[in-house]
Amino acid sequence: MVKKPDRVVLIGVAGDSGCGKSTFLRRVTDVFGEDFVTVICLDDYHSLDRKQRKETGITALDPRANNFDLMYEQIKALKEGQSIDKPIY
Repeated sequence: MVKKPDRVVLIGVAGDSGCGKSTFLRRVTDVFGEDFVTVICLDDYHSLDRKQRKETGITALDPRANNFDLMYEQIKALKEGQSIDKPIY
């Protein structure tokens, strides 16, 4: 049986597209296990899909195209040891 950690640790990983963030995080998940790792990807918090972004001329990097409020609330919940239902883009 694996012991549940005493505290939550948040690690932020940022970088350019295609630089290996997802590959790195898959390896982190392999080491610690899916029960102990939650990967929060900014893409999962897009509030507009590709079609909507094209219609509005808003890019995925524009803050209006992302639900940062939900991301904040979910990261806060994880930090407090709670479970979340994370969106998937």
